[in-house]
This record gives sequence, structure tokens and C-alpha cells, in this order.
Amino acid sequence: MESGQRGEMRGQQELCGQVPEIEYPCEWEYRVIGLDEERLRAVVESVLRDHPYSIRVANRSRSGKYLSIVIETVVHSESARVSWFQELRSHQDVKMVL
Repeated sequence: MESGQRGEMRGQQELCGQVPEIEYPCEWEYRVIGLDEERLRAVVESVLRDHPYSIRVANRSRSGKYLSIVIETVVHSESARVSWFQELRSHQDVKMVL
């Protein structure tokens, strides 16, 4: 199973009330959905700051209104993983984080 698939499965398990066993450090992906690519990139930069990451545009909606970006990074602890998720999710330019 590829890294991205593992990340998606973990997110789905967390939504179902199951807590996955994660060994840290590990590679992790966040999928962030919003309206504007530049603003989403700025959000990621403000949240992850100096922590290394890569970012790519993943999808655009048919209407072109929404787009998703994928952030790939290495997380070193549960608290960092959850904190980044919450910071991304709470930003006004972010519609959803997976």
C-alpha cells in the first residue's frame, strides 16, 4: 500500500472512532480544499513554518470554484500531526482538511 493510501485510511478510521496505531516519525499527507491556490499555499506556509514539506495541486472541481492541494511532510508526534490538522482546518481560507 502506498503512503498516500495509508494516510487516507488513517483519516477514515479516525472518523469512524477508531484510533490508528501510528509509529512516529512517519510520512503524512493532508488534503486541503479551498477556493484559491495562492491563499492555500500561504496558509500551509504559515502553519508548517520552517518544517519541510512538499505541496501539489491535486484536483479542481468541475465548475473550477474549488481546488484541493496535497501536503506531504514527516510528522514526529501525534501532537504535531493533530495540531497542524486543527490549524489548517480553522483557517478562514480553508473549506475542508482531509
